[in-house]
This record gives sequence, structure tokens and C-alpha cells, in this order.
Amino acid sequence: MINADVYGKYNLSKKSYIEVAARKSITDFIETPTYKEYFNKVFQNTTITDFSNNQNVDYQSDKKFDFYDATFKYVQKIGNKDQIILDLITIKDNLEVFQSATIYNINRSENSILRQQNYGGNLSWKRDWDNFNTTKINVYNSAYELLGNQTNSEGQRVIQENSVNNNGINLENNHILSPKFTFSDGYQFNEIGITNLEQVTNPDFYRKVKDVLRTHALILEGKYNDTISRTYFKAGTRINYIEKFEKFILEPRVQFGYGINKNLNLELLGELKSQNSQQIIDLQKDYFGIEKRRWIISNNGSIPIQRSRQLSLNLSYIKNDWLFDIENFYKKVTGITTSSQGFQNQLEFVKTTGDYEVWGAEMLLQKKMNHFLTWLSYTYNHNNYHFINYEYPVFPNNFEVMHTASWAGIYEKNNFKIALGTKWTSGRPKTSPDNSQIDPSNPTLVYNKPNNTNLHIFSQVNFSSTYKWETDNGIQYKLGISILNILNRKNEISEYYRISSLTNSIEEVETFSLQRTPNLSFRVSF
Repeated sequence: MINADVYGKYNLSKKSYIEVAARKSITDFIETPTYKEYFNKVFQNTTITDFSNNQNVDYQSDKKFDFYDATFKYVQKIGNKDQIILDLITIKDNLEVFQSATIYNINRSENSILRQQNYGGNLSWKRDWDNFNTTKINVYNSAYELLGNQTNSEGQRVIQENSVNNNGINLENNHILSPKFTFSDGYQFNEIGITNLEQVTNPDFYRKVKDVLRTHALILEGKYNDTISRTYFKAGTRINYIEKFEKFILEPRVQFGYGINKNLNLELLGELKSQNSQQIIDLQKDYFGIEKRRWIISNNGSIPIQRSRQLSLNLSYIKNDWLFDIENFYKKVTGITTSSQGFQNQLEFVKTTGDYEVWGAEMLLQKKMNHFLTWLSYTYNHNNYHFINYEYPVFPNNFEVMHTASWAGIYEKNNFKIALGTKWTSGRPKTSPDNSQIDPSNPTLVYNKPNNTNLHIFSQVNFSSTYKWETDNGIQYKLGISILNILNRKNEISEYYRISSLTNSIEEVETFSLQRTPNLSFRVSF
């Protein structure tokens, strides 16, 4: 009840075919209850809803939202050894909103346009030299643009633009040394360019910044797989060289699997990674408060290269349609900035760098009984920031959800399937104001320690069902019905505080998840 889509595959010959897929919103023609619930959830506490949240008269709003995406794939085999694949993708989201209102006898109006566009392409050639050696070359490019354009009653125009262009080439060779040993090597060149533009009229302001980073990488990997001893081992490394900083970064990784017996398996994973770009938030109201994040490139200083190290140990048991899986994990990411974490407390305008460290465990119990499948999972997640240059160097991560429990039951027979699921999580951290230090006559926000308390518990029950049938001429139909948040529970997912310009007092701003949301789908395959 939000979009329509189409998919098709056509064989051009015995050695070539094309695939086309496309999706388009139906909000141009009809605003369904499903769309309205998603709209209310996405745009709450943004400049798009600021008008309606104020006490006003004669409020008018005219909005237009649409999106589409399309993919194309062409595959061509040449002889018995070569294959060429071309992949293309495009995505566009567009929002236009015109609002006007009379607030305390003052006329206000805003015309807002927000657009996101993506283009991507990949051309690959693969050759099998013989039964033991293969080469694959990829040439790729992707482009992303985020554009915001807003004009108010006073004629002031604000334009914000964030664009990313990423292109490169990747070479990969695979060698089968024996039935148990394989080895691969490769090279990758990557160039990423990010542009940020800000333009304001009345008063006039213009700023445009473009940064480019080029990276070379050498990739080596070996794999050992012995099905008799149930032992699997893979180790490799990626050696990055960043031209601009004249810097080498080593990224080793290892994977070890061992079958203790035919039912019990052990797996150990470890790796180091790095990232040269990140998303930051300059102001919460950027891009009307809807898409606040913009991409930037590391400068190896105030915007460090993000580096991570992670380790996980997994034990799984499978027998008689029972599955029990437990995974213990640890991850540390260094080089993060406060601007990338979405703070809406005393750290919102603080510029500093640090890291976060997360560890925990995830457990899954699953059982299949004839036509019925059920599973229960629990996750414990302990996640802390470390900002050594800040007065509170250690405090909970904004995205920490310490406890999560989920259950689902699925019944499937013939062409009918029905599922019921529920999710329960402890509340995310929030920062409360220190009321003892606030002067009501001249309110100024004074906070307690960052993320000193938590939101209320989140819980949600969801339902879905599908039925499919086929006609004599081979056309298949599939009808689906779902309801998110059946109990219509009002779940708070974020909370912050601000000074109200209308009442000159501190107000609490809450954001909630989806309320009860029905949905309907219908698909035809032939």
C-alpha cells in the first residue's frame, strides 16, 4: 500500500539474458493508511511539522512525496571461459512541501524541497583460465546527491547539498592449489570525492568544499577446508595505502570453524577494518530535520580515519529440528567524532573525537514441528563511549539497547502462511536536565551527565499472513496482509529538550515509533 513494483527476466540467447526490476511509489495517486502512518512517524519533530505543532489558525499544507528505483542486469557468456556482467541501478526520493499559517497574527510560509538521488554501475569480466585458476575484474562507479532547498516568507532561501562520487577498479585472482587449499590475491584502486555546499540569501552566504581521497589496496587470502575432520580455516589481509596521507593501514582477518561432532559446531571470527568517510550532523535542523546527516572525508586530524577491531565466538547445536546458537562478540571503533553520533544534549555543539566499545552475547533457540516453526532470541549489549578530552570521559552510547528479546511463531501449510511475532527491548539512553540548576524566569538548559537515564521499555506485536494460488495457465497470485503494532502501543524511541520560543520555557520533545499500521500486498507472477 505504498508502492508498486515489476520484475522481468528475458533470455536473449542460450548464453545471454537481461534482468529488469523497478519500483514506484503510489503516493502520487493515493495516500493509503499505511503511507499516512509512515509519514507521521518520519516527519514528527521536524520543520515539516513545526507549523502544525504550534498554536495557530488557518494552517494549510500541500505536500508531495514520491520515490522510484530501477535496476538493470545484462549477462553475456563468451565461449566456455569468459563472462561479462553489467549492473546498473538508480534511486530517487523527492519531497515537496508548501506550508502557511497565521500564528499570533503573523503570517508565515515555507516552501521546502528535499531530494536524494543515487546512480550506480558495475562492469565485470570473469575468465576461467582452467579448472584451477580464475580472474575477475570489476570497474565501478556510484554517485549520491542530497539536496535541500527552502524558502520562507521573508524571501530567504537556504540551499544545502551533499554529493558523493565513488569509482574504482578491482582485480581478483583465485587459485585452487589442492582439494583442501585455495588462495586468492587482488588489487583495488578507489577514488572517493565528497562535495558539501551551503548557500543562503538575505543575508548572502556561500560555501562549497570538495575533498578527494585515493586509496590503493593489496588483498591476499588463503582458505583451508577439510570436510572429513570438519575443519575450516580462512586467513587474509588487506593492505591499504592512502595517497593523500602517505599512510599504510593493515587489515588482517581470520575465520576458524570446527565441527566438534556432527551436531555441534564452533566458529571464531576476528578482523580489523578502516573507513575513510563518515556521516556527521552539523545542525539537527539541516535538511529540515529529516535527513540531517551529510557525508564527509577524513582529514587524518580533527576527522580521523575510523578503525575497528572485532572478535566473535559462536557455538551452534543442530539436532532433531532443534537449533541452539550462542554468539559472544566484542567490537571497538576508534576515530569517531561527536558530530557523527546525533547528540541532542550538552554534546550537540562540542567537537571532539573518541571511540566506542561494545561487547555482549546473542542467543537463539529454534524448533520446527511439522508445519510450525518457532524461535526465541535474546541479546545483551553493553556499549560505552570514551571521549578522554571531555569532562565525562565514559558514558553509555546513544544507540545502546542493553536487552532485546524476540519471539516469533510461523505456521505454513500448502499455500497458506501465517506469522505472529513480538519484540521487547530496554529503552535507549537519554540525558535529563538538571532541574535544580534551572531558573524558571530565565530558562537555560543545564544537563545531568550524558545519557544518565533511559527511555521506557519498547514492545511491539506484529502479524502477517500470505496466501498464494495458481491458475491452470500457470499464472501465480499471492495476497498478503500484515498489521504492525497490533496493540497500538505508544513506544517512545527518542527524547530531547529545548527552549520553546512561544512559552519561553523548557519543553520535552518526544519521538515515537509506528502506531498500528495495516498493510496489504498483491503480486502476480507469470
